[in-house]
Amino acid sequence: MKKCAFLFILISLWFVSGCAPSHYTLGKQYLEAEEYESAMAEFELARQNDPDDPELLRDIGIVHYSQLDFDKATNYLLQAFLQDSTDGRTLFYLGTAFEITKKYDMARDIYRRYIDVDPGADIRSCIEGRLEKLIRLEMQESARTALLNESGLDVNAVSDSAVAVLYFQNAGRNPELDPIQKGLADMIITDLSKVRQLTVVERLRLQKLFEEMGLGMTGLVDDKTAPRVGRLLGVSRLVKGTFMDLSGDRLRIDAGTIAVKTAGRLTMTKEEGRLEDLFKMEKNLVFSLLDRMHVTLSREERDAIEILETENILAFMAYCNALDYEDRGMIEQSAEFYREALQLDPGFKKAQEHLEIAENLTASAMTAPEFEQQLAAGRDEPETAETGTGAGTESHEPGTAIAETPVSAVMDQINHTGAVLDQGFLPGLDSRKPTQEQGQPIFGGSASFEIVVPLPAPEINGGGQ
Repeated sequence: MKKCAFLFILISLWFVSGCAPSHYTLGKQYLEAEEYESAMAEFELARQNDPDDPELLRDIGIVHYSQLDFDKATNYLLQAFLQDSTDGRTLFYLGTAFEITKKYDMARDIYRRYIDVDPGADIRSCIEGRLEKLIRLEMQESARTALLNESGLDVNAVSDSAVAVLYFQNAGRNPELDPIQKGLADMIITDLSKVRQLTVVERLRLQKLFEEMGLGMTGLVDDKTAPRVGRLLGVSRLVKGTFMDLSGDRLRIDAGTIAVKTAGRLTMTKEEGRLEDLFKMEKNLVFSLLDRMHVTLSREERDAIEILETENILAFMAYCNALDYEDRGMIEQSAEFYREALQLDPGFKKAQEHLEIAENLTASAMTAPEFEQQLAAGRDEPETAETGTGAGTESHEPGTAIAETPVSAVMDQINHTGAVLDQGFLPGLDSRKPTQEQGQPIFGGSASFEIVVPLPAPEINGGGQ
Protein backbone atom coordinates (compact mmCIF):
# COMPACT_ATOMS: atom_id res chain seq x y z
CA MET A 1 0.00 0.00 0.00
CA LYS A 2 2.80 2.38 0.93
CA LYS A 3 4.63 1.72 -2.33
CA CYS A 4 1.46 2.18 -4.39
CA ALA A 5 0.75 5.52 -2.75
CA PHE A 6 4.33 6.57 -3.41
CA LEU A 7 4.09 5.64 -7.09
CA PHE A 8 0.78 7.50 -7.39
CA ILE A 9 2.45 10.65 -6.05
CA LEU A 10 5.30 10.30 -8.54
CA ILE A 11 2.90 9.89 -11.47
CA SER A 12 0.89 12.89 -10.31
CA LEU A 13 4.01 15.03 -10.08
CA TRP A 14 5.00 13.90 -13.55
CA PHE A 15 1.73 15.03 -15.12
CA VAL A 16 1.57 18.29 -13.13
CA SER A 17 5.12 19.32 -13.93
CA GLY A 18 4.98 18.15 -17.50
CA CYS A 19 8.36 16.44 -17.26
CA ALA A 20 9.83 13.38 -15.60
CA PRO A 21 11.83 13.83 -12.39
CA SER A 22 15.55 13.22 -12.75
CA HIS A 23 16.98 9.86 -11.76
CA TYR A 24 18.73 11.55 -8.84
CA THR A 25 15.48 13.11 -7.61
CA LEU A 26 13.68 9.77 -7.92
CA GLY A 27 16.52 8.09 -6.06
CA LYS A 28 16.26 10.55 -3.20
CA GLN A 29 12.52 10.06 -3.00
CA TYR A 30 12.95 6.29 -2.91
CA LEU A 31 15.61 6.74 -0.21
CA GLU A 32 13.26 8.82 1.90
CA ALA A 33 10.57 6.15 1.41
CA GLU A 34 13.06 3.48 2.57
CA GLU A 35 12.90 1.75 -0.82
CA TYR A 36 16.63 1.12 -0.95
CA GLU A 37 16.84 -1.16 -3.98
CA SER A 38 14.80 1.27 -6.09
CA ALA A 39 16.87 4.19 -4.76
CA MET A 40 20.09 2.43 -5.71
CA ALA A 41 18.79 1.67 -9.21
CA GLU A 42 17.95 5.34 -9.83
CA PHE A 43 21.23 6.56 -8.35
CA GLU A 44 23.21 4.21 -10.61
CA LEU A 45 21.35 5.56 -13.65
CA ALA A 46 22.14 9.10 -12.47
CA ARG A 47 25.84 8.20 -12.18
CA GLN A 48 25.98 7.52 -15.89
CA ASN A 49 25.59 11.28 -16.47
CA ASP A 50 27.80 12.52 -13.62
CA PRO A 51 29.82 9.82 -11.87
CA ASP A 52 31.70 12.31 -9.67
CA ASP A 53 28.76 14.26 -8.22
CA PRO A 54 29.61 14.39 -4.47
CA GLU A 55 25.98 14.57 -3.34
CA LEU A 56 25.07 11.58 -5.48
CA LEU A 57 28.03 9.59 -4.14
CA ARG A 58 27.07 10.63 -0.61
CA ASP A 59 23.50 9.43 -1.02
CA ILE A 60 24.63 6.11 -2.47
CA GLY A 61 26.80 5.79 0.62
CA ILE A 62 23.79 6.55 2.83
CA VAL A 63 21.82 3.79 1.10
CA HIS A 64 24.55 1.27 1.93
CA TYR A 65 24.81 2.74 5.45
CA SER A 66 21.06 2.24 5.92
CA GLN A 67 21.45 -1.37 4.79
CA LEU A 68 24.28 -1.88 7.35
CA ASP A 69 26.86 -2.46 4.60
CA PHE A 70 29.50 -0.20 6.09
CA ASP A 71 32.36 -1.23 3.82
CA LYS A 72 30.46 -0.06 0.73
CA ALA A 73 29.08 2.93 2.63
CA THR A 74 32.61 4.00 3.55
CA ASN A 75 33.73 3.47 -0.05
CA TYR A 76 31.18 5.90 -1.51
CA LEU A 77 31.18 8.37 1.38
CA LEU A 78 34.95 8.63 1.16
CA GLN A 79 34.74 9.32 -2.55
CA ALA A 80 32.14 12.01 -1.84
CA PHE A 81 34.44 13.47 0.81
CA LEU A 82 37.33 13.66 -1.64
CA GLN A 83 35.07 15.65 -3.98
CA ASP A 84 33.64 17.90 -1.24
CA SER A 85 35.23 17.86 2.22
CA THR A 86 32.80 20.43 3.67
CA ASP A 87 29.47 18.62 3.32
CA GLY A 88 28.04 18.02 6.78
CA ARG A 89 26.08 14.88 5.92
CA THR A 90 29.06 13.26 4.29
CA LEU A 91 31.24 13.97 7.31
CA PHE A 92 28.66 12.69 9.81
CA TYR A 93 27.94 9.41 8.03
CA LEU A 94 31.57 8.83 7.09
CA GLY A 95 32.74 9.48 10.63
CA THR A 96 30.20 7.13 12.20
CA ALA A 97 30.88 4.47 9.53
CA PHE A 98 34.59 4.64 10.37
CA GLU A 99 33.68 4.41 14.04
CA ILE A 100 31.49 1.32 13.57
CA THR A 101 34.21 -0.43 11.56
CA LYS A 102 36.76 0.47 14.27
CA LYS A 103 38.85 2.76 12.07
CA TYR A 104 39.13 5.08 15.01
CA ASP A 105 41.98 7.23 13.73
CA MET A 106 40.06 8.08 10.54
CA ALA A 107 36.82 8.63 12.46
CA ARG A 108 38.64 11.06 14.73
CA ASP A 109 40.08 12.93 11.77
CA ILE A 110 36.66 13.21 10.11
CA TYR A 111 35.05 14.45 13.33
CA ARG A 112 37.73 17.13 13.65
CA ARG A 113 37.02 18.23 10.10
CA TYR A 114 33.32 18.42 10.91
CA ILE A 115 34.04 20.70 13.85
CA ASP A 116 36.03 22.92 11.48
CA VAL A 117 32.96 23.19 9.24
CA ASP A 118 31.29 24.94 12.21
CA PRO A 119 27.94 23.16 12.38
CA GLY A 120 25.08 24.21 14.64
CA ALA A 121 25.56 24.06 18.39
CA ASP A 122 23.63 20.82 18.94
CA ILE A 123 25.43 18.95 16.17
CA ARG A 124 28.79 20.35 17.22
CA SER A 125 28.24 19.08 20.77
CA CYS A 126 27.35 15.66 19.39
CA ILE A 127 30.47 15.47 17.24
CA GLU A 128 32.78 16.70 20.01
CA GLY A 129 31.24 14.14 22.35
CA ARG A 130 31.85 11.34 19.83
CA LEU A 131 35.42 12.57 19.41
CA GLU A 132 35.98 12.46 23.17
CA LYS A 133 34.54 8.96 23.43
CA LEU A 134 36.90 7.76 20.72
CA ILE A 135 39.85 9.16 22.64
CA ARG A 136 38.62 7.42 25.76
CA LEU A 137 38.22 4.12 23.92
CA GLU A 138 41.75 4.35 22.54
CA MET A 139 43.12 5.00 26.03
CA GLN A 140 41.23 1.98 27.33
CA GLU A 141 42.70 -0.17 24.58
CA SER A 142 46.17 1.24 25.30
CA ALA A 143 45.81 0.19 28.93
CA ARG A 144 44.86 -3.34 27.89
CA THR A 145 47.79 -3.50 25.50
CA ALA A 146 50.19 -2.35 28.23
CA LEU A 147 48.95 -5.12 30.53
CA LEU A 148 49.26 -7.74 27.78
CA ASN A 149 52.81 -6.63 26.98
CA GLU A 150 53.84 -6.00 30.58
CA SER A 151 56.63 -8.58 30.58
CA GLY A 152 58.31 -6.86 27.66
CA LEU A 153 58.31 -3.32 29.10
CA ASP A 154 61.78 -1.90 29.61
CA VAL A 155 61.60 0.51 32.53
CA ASN A 156 65.21 1.56 32.01
CA ALA A 157 64.27 3.05 28.63
CA VAL A 158 61.75 5.41 30.23
CA SER A 159 62.61 9.10 30.31
CA ASP A 160 63.55 10.48 33.73
CA SER A 161 61.20 13.39 33.08
CA ALA A 162 58.09 11.19 32.91
CA VAL A 163 55.85 11.55 35.98
CA ALA A 164 52.46 10.26 37.11
CA VAL A 165 50.41 11.38 40.11
CA LEU A 166 48.50 8.67 41.98
CA TYR A 167 45.29 9.34 43.87
CA PHE A 168 45.86 10.43 47.46
CA GLN A 169 44.61 8.23 50.29
CA ASN A 170 42.36 9.49 53.06
CA ALA A 171 44.23 8.34 56.17
CA GLY A 172 41.91 10.19 58.51
CA ARG A 173 38.56 9.40 60.09
CA ASN A 174 36.31 11.74 58.09
CA PRO A 175 34.88 9.92 55.02
CA GLU A 176 33.32 13.19 53.81
CA LEU A 177 36.81 14.16 52.67
CA ASP A 178 37.15 11.10 50.40
CA PRO A 179 36.43 13.08 47.18
CA ILE A 180 39.69 14.99 47.81
CA GLN A 181 41.56 11.80 46.89
CA LYS A 182 41.05 12.48 43.17
CA GLY A 183 40.69 16.25 43.33
CA LEU A 184 44.05 16.76 45.03
CA ALA A 185 45.77 14.53 42.47
CA ASP A 186 44.01 16.43 39.70
CA MET A 187 45.33 19.76 40.99
CA ILE A 188 48.89 18.45 41.22
CA ILE A 189 48.69 16.98 37.70
CA THR A 190 47.51 20.36 36.41
CA ASP A 191 50.39 22.21 38.07
CA LEU A 192 53.13 19.74 37.11
CA SER A 193 51.89 19.86 33.51
CA LYS A 194 52.88 23.53 33.42
CA VAL A 195 56.55 22.53 33.68
CA ARG A 196 58.05 22.09 30.23
CA GLN A 197 60.78 19.82 31.55
CA LEU A 198 58.27 17.18 32.69
CA THR A 199 55.99 14.78 30.85
CA VAL A 200 52.93 14.23 33.06
CA VAL A 201 50.43 11.43 32.55
CA GLU A 202 46.84 12.62 32.19
CA ARG A 203 44.39 11.58 34.88
CA LEU A 204 42.24 9.82 32.30
CA ARG A 205 45.07 7.49 31.33
CA LEU A 206 45.66 6.73 34.99
CA GLN A 207 41.97 6.00 35.56
CA LYS A 208 41.79 3.71 32.53
CA LEU A 209 44.73 1.68 33.78
CA PHE A 210 43.17 1.40 37.24
CA GLU A 211 39.99 0.05 35.67
CA GLU A 212 41.89 -2.54 33.66
CA MET A 213 43.89 -3.57 36.73
CA GLY A 214 40.71 -4.05 38.73
CA LEU A 215 41.62 -1.46 41.33
CA GLY A 216 38.06 -0.14 41.51
CA MET A 217 36.81 3.40 41.33
CA THR A 218 39.03 4.63 44.17
CA GLY A 219 42.18 3.67 42.28
CA LEU A 220 44.16 3.56 45.52
CA VAL A 221 47.58 2.00 45.09
CA ASP A 222 49.71 0.53 47.88
CA ASP A 223 53.50 0.72 48.05
CA LYS A 224 53.93 -2.76 46.55
CA THR A 225 51.67 -2.09 43.58
CA ALA A 226 52.99 1.42 42.85
CA PRO A 227 56.17 0.41 40.96
CA ARG A 228 54.13 -1.86 38.69
CA VAL A 229 51.73 0.98 37.94
CA GLY A 230 54.71 3.17 37.12
CA ARG A 231 56.10 0.62 34.67
CA LEU A 232 52.74 0.24 32.94
CA LEU A 233 52.36 3.99 32.65
CA GLY A 234 55.90 4.39 31.33
CA VAL A 235 57.09 6.85 33.97
CA SER A 236 60.24 7.09 36.05
CA ARG A 237 58.59 8.81 39.02
CA LEU A 238 55.28 8.45 40.83
CA VAL A 239 53.85 11.05 43.16
CA LYS A 240 52.00 9.35 46.01
CA GLY A 241 50.57 10.72 49.22
CA THR A 242 47.99 10.76 51.97
CA PHE A 243 45.89 13.33 53.80
CA MET A 244 44.12 13.25 57.14
CA ASP A 245 41.84 15.47 59.15
CA LEU A 246 43.18 16.86 62.42
CA SER A 247 41.47 18.55 65.30
CA GLY A 248 40.19 22.08 64.89
CA ASP A 249 39.27 21.83 61.19
CA ARG A 250 42.88 21.27 60.25
CA LEU A 251 44.30 19.07 57.52
CA ARG A 252 47.65 17.38 57.04
CA ILE A 253 48.98 16.29 53.63
CA ASP A 254 52.02 14.07 53.11
CA ALA A 255 53.44 13.49 49.64
CA GLY A 256 56.57 12.01 48.14
CA THR A 257 57.92 10.51 44.95
CA ILE A 258 58.67 6.89 44.17
CA ALA A 259 61.59 6.13 41.83
CA VAL A 260 60.05 3.46 39.59
CA LYS A 261 63.35 2.13 38.28
CA THR A 262 64.71 1.40 41.76
CA ALA A 263 61.38 1.14 43.64
CA GLY A 264 62.86 3.56 46.18
CA ARG A 265 60.92 6.22 48.07
CA LEU A 266 62.27 9.70 48.63
CA THR A 267 61.71 11.65 51.82
CA MET A 268 58.10 12.70 52.29
CA THR A 269 57.04 16.33 52.22
CA LYS A 270 54.47 17.46 54.78
CA GLU A 271 52.02 20.36 54.75
CA GLU A 272 49.57 21.21 57.52
CA GLY A 273 46.92 23.90 57.81
CA ARG A 274 43.23 24.67 57.87
CA LEU A 275 40.97 22.99 55.33
CA GLU A 276 40.31 26.36 53.68
CA ASP A 277 44.06 26.67 53.12
CA LEU A 278 44.12 23.47 51.04
CA PHE A 279 44.93 25.30 47.81
CA LYS A 280 47.98 27.08 49.24
CA MET A 281 49.12 23.82 50.82
CA GLU A 282 48.88 22.10 47.44
CA LYS A 283 51.05 24.79 45.83
CA ASN A 284 53.68 24.39 48.55
CA LEU A 285 53.66 20.63 48.00
CA VAL A 286 54.15 21.04 44.26
CA PHE A 287 57.14 23.35 44.71
CA SER A 288 58.66 20.98 47.29
CA LEU A 289 58.21 18.00 44.99
CA LEU A 290 59.83 19.86 42.12
CA ASP A 291 62.79 20.80 44.33
CA ARG A 292 63.25 17.15 45.32
CA MET A 293 63.14 16.18 41.62
CA HIS A 294 65.84 18.83 40.98
CA VAL A 295 63.67 20.69 38.52
CA THR A 296 64.61 24.32 37.93
CA LEU A 297 61.59 26.47 37.14
CA SER A 298 61.49 29.53 34.97
CA ARG A 299 59.72 32.62 36.32
CA GLU A 300 56.93 32.02 33.82
CA GLU A 301 56.44 28.44 35.02
CA ARG A 302 56.49 29.43 38.67
CA ASP A 303 53.92 32.17 38.08
CA ALA A 304 51.69 29.72 36.19
CA ILE A 305 51.81 27.19 39.04
CA GLU A 306 50.93 29.84 41.61
CA ILE A 307 47.60 30.58 39.89
CA LEU A 308 44.72 29.27 42.00
CA GLU A 309 41.94 27.53 40.10
CA THR A 310 39.55 28.39 42.90
CA GLU A 311 39.67 29.57 46.51
CA ASN A 312 36.22 28.27 47.36
CA ILE A 313 36.53 24.97 49.23
CA LEU A 314 32.86 24.11 48.68
CA ALA A 315 33.23 24.66 44.93
CA PHE A 316 36.29 22.42 44.97
CA MET A 317 34.46 19.67 46.88
CA ALA A 318 31.65 19.80 44.29
CA TYR A 319 34.28 19.51 41.55
CA CYS A 320 35.84 16.50 43.29
CA ASN A 321 32.44 14.81 43.51
CA ALA A 322 31.91 15.49 39.81
CA LEU A 323 35.18 13.74 38.96
CA ASP A 324 34.14 10.66 40.88
CA TYR A 325 30.68 10.52 39.29
CA GLU A 326 32.21 10.87 35.86
CA ASP A 327 34.60 8.01 36.60
CA ARG A 328 31.56 5.89 37.42
CA GLY A 329 29.93 6.72 34.08
CA MET A 330 27.20 8.83 35.74
CA ILE A 331 27.60 11.76 33.37
CA GLU A 332 24.38 13.63 34.18
CA GLN A 333 25.14 13.53 37.91
CA SER A 334 28.68 14.74 37.29
CA ALA A 335 27.30 17.64 35.24
CA GLU A 336 25.10 18.65 38.16
CA PHE A 337 28.11 18.83 40.45
CA TYR A 338 30.09 20.83 37.88
CA ARG A 339 27.18 23.27 37.73
CA GLU A 340 27.15 23.47 41.52
CA ALA A 341 30.88 24.23 41.51
CA LEU A 342 30.30 27.03 39.01
CA GLN A 343 27.43 28.45 41.03
CA LEU A 344 29.72 28.61 44.05
CA ASP A 345 32.61 30.02 42.01
CA PRO A 346 31.70 31.32 38.50
CA GLY A 347 35.41 31.81 37.76
CA PHE A 348 36.28 28.12 38.24
CA LYS A 349 37.56 27.50 34.71
CA LYS A 350 38.29 23.79 35.05
CA ALA A 351 34.74 23.17 36.27
CA GLN A 352 33.44 25.04 33.22
CA GLU A 353 35.64 23.01 30.84
CA HIS A 354 34.53 19.71 32.34
CA LEU A 355 30.89 20.76 32.34
CA GLU A 356 31.10 21.39 28.60
CA ILE A 357 32.62 17.94 28.12
CA ALA A 358 29.88 16.31 30.20
CA GLU A 359 27.24 18.08 28.12
CA ASN A 360 28.97 16.96 24.92
CA LEU A 361 29.02 13.38 26.16
CA THR A 362 25.28 13.55 26.69
CA ALA A 363 24.71 15.08 23.25
CA SER A 364 26.88 12.43 21.56
CA ALA A 365 23.97 9.96 21.70
CA MET A 366 22.31 11.77 18.76
CA THR A 367 20.96 9.25 16.23
CA ALA A 368 21.00 9.62 12.45
CA PRO A 369 17.32 10.68 12.28
CA GLU A 370 17.94 13.26 15.00
CA PHE A 371 20.98 14.47 13.08
CA GLU A 372 18.84 14.93 9.98
CA GLN A 373 16.29 16.86 12.03
CA GLN A 374 18.99 19.22 13.30
CA LEU A 375 20.25 19.80 9.77
CA ALA A 376 16.74 20.44 8.48
CA ALA A 377 16.02 22.85 11.33
CA GLY A 378 19.23 24.84 11.34
CA ARG A 379 21.31 24.18 8.24
CA ASP A 380 18.87 23.55 5.38
CA GLU A 381 20.56 23.17 2.05
CA PRO A 382 19.27 25.54 -0.65
CA GLU A 383 16.97 24.03 -3.24
CA THR A 384 18.06 24.26 -6.87
CA ALA A 385 16.51 23.37 -10.21
CA GLU A 386 16.14 19.61 -10.50
CA THR A 387 18.03 19.00 -13.70
CA GLY A 388 20.66 16.47 -14.62
CA THR A 389 21.75 14.51 -11.56
CA GLY A 390 20.36 17.20 -9.29
CA ALA A 391 23.29 18.73 -7.42
CA GLY A 392 20.86 20.60 -5.15
CA THR A 393 19.51 18.19 -2.54
CA GLU A 394 16.15 18.44 -0.85
CA SER A 395 16.40 18.85 2.93
CA HIS A 396 14.96 15.89 4.76
CA GLU A 397 11.89 16.28 6.89
CA PRO A 398 12.27 15.00 10.47
CA GLY A 399 11.76 11.28 10.73
CA THR A 400 11.52 10.62 6.98
CA ALA A 401 14.96 11.12 5.49
CA ILE A 402 16.66 8.06 6.88
CA ALA A 403 14.92 4.80 7.66
CA GLU A 404 14.59 4.74 11.43
CA THR A 405 14.52 0.96 11.84
CA PRO A 406 17.87 -0.03 10.28
CA VAL A 407 19.74 3.21 11.02
CA SER A 408 18.50 3.34 14.59
CA ALA A 409 19.82 -0.18 15.01
CA VAL A 410 23.21 1.00 13.77
CA MET A 411 23.22 4.03 16.01
CA ASP A 412 22.19 1.83 18.94
CA GLN A 413 25.38 -0.09 18.28
CA ILE A 414 27.38 3.14 18.35
CA ASN A 415 25.64 4.37 21.46
CA HIS A 416 26.18 1.02 23.17
CA THR A 417 29.87 1.55 22.53
CA GLY A 418 29.51 5.05 23.94
CA ALA A 419 27.83 3.67 27.08
CA VAL A 420 30.74 1.31 27.59
CA LEU A 421 33.19 4.15 27.10
CA ASP A 422 31.40 6.25 29.69
CA GLN A 423 33.03 4.27 32.51
CA GLY A 424 35.92 6.68 32.95
CA PHE A 425 36.76 10.33 33.38
CA LEU A 426 37.12 12.59 30.39
CA PRO A 427 39.22 15.78 30.57
CA GLY A 428 38.43 18.87 28.56
CA LEU A 429 39.00 19.02 24.82
CA ASP A 430 41.98 21.33 25.19
CA SER A 431 43.71 18.79 27.40
CA ARG A 432 43.73 16.42 24.44
CA LYS A 433 46.63 18.48 23.09
CA PRO A 434 49.43 17.94 25.65
CA THR A 435 52.35 20.32 25.65
CA GLN A 436 54.87 17.56 26.35
CA GLU A 437 55.46 14.34 24.51
CA GLN A 438 57.07 11.12 25.64
CA GLY A 439 59.40 9.24 23.38
CA GLN A 440 58.71 5.67 24.42
CA PRO A 441 55.32 4.44 23.16
CA ILE A 442 54.10 3.10 26.53
CA PHE A 443 50.57 3.55 27.82
CA GLY A 444 51.36 6.63 29.87
CA GLY A 445 52.99 8.54 27.06
CA SER A 446 51.33 11.80 26.08
CA ALA A 447 50.43 11.93 22.43
CA SER A 448 49.49 14.70 20.06
CA PHE A 449 45.92 14.37 18.80
CA GLU A 450 46.29 16.97 16.07
CA ILE A 451 45.91 14.22 13.50
CA VAL A 452 46.18 14.40 9.74
CA VAL A 453 45.19 11.05 8.25
CA PRO A 454 46.00 10.38 4.59
CA LEU A 455 42.70 9.21 3.15
CA PRO A 456 43.21 6.81 0.23
CA ALA A 457 41.00 7.08 -2.82
CA PRO A 458 38.70 4.05 -2.88
CA GLU A 459 38.06 1.83 -5.84
CA ILE A 460 34.42 1.98 -6.89
CA ASN A 461 33.01 -0.58 -9.23
CA GLY A 462 30.86 0.70 -12.00
CA GLY A 463 27.88 -1.31 -10.77
CA GLY A 464 28.13 -0.02 -7.23
CA GLN A 465 28.49 -3.54 -5.80
